[in-house]
Amino acid sequence: LSIESKLKRMLSQNSGSQKARGDLARTRLSIAMSYVNRGDLMKAKQILKSAIDLKPSDSEVMDLINDGCRKLASKFSQKGNKKQSEEILRWQAE
Repeated sequence: LSIESKLKRMLSQNSGSQKARGDLARTRLSIAMSYVNRGDLMKAKQILKSAIDLKPSDSEVMDLINDGCRKLASKFSQKGNKKQSEEILRWQAE
């Protein structure tokens, strides 16, 4: 099983514990950043949004997610895609 699959199972078994949410969000963020580094920005955006949607309460995880949002928004901006960049920055503000 993948790490993400194990964390999803742990999340469902622990009634959505905040630790499991934080771990899964951190894993998804790492995956998203690997897609950024490969240049697959739309896939990175999709996975980053799924990390945000977990609503982790850990401030360190949220700081990492916010940093990921800035990096991905910057990449979209460099490619001339302001719309995508602005959408991602709005996620960060929420």
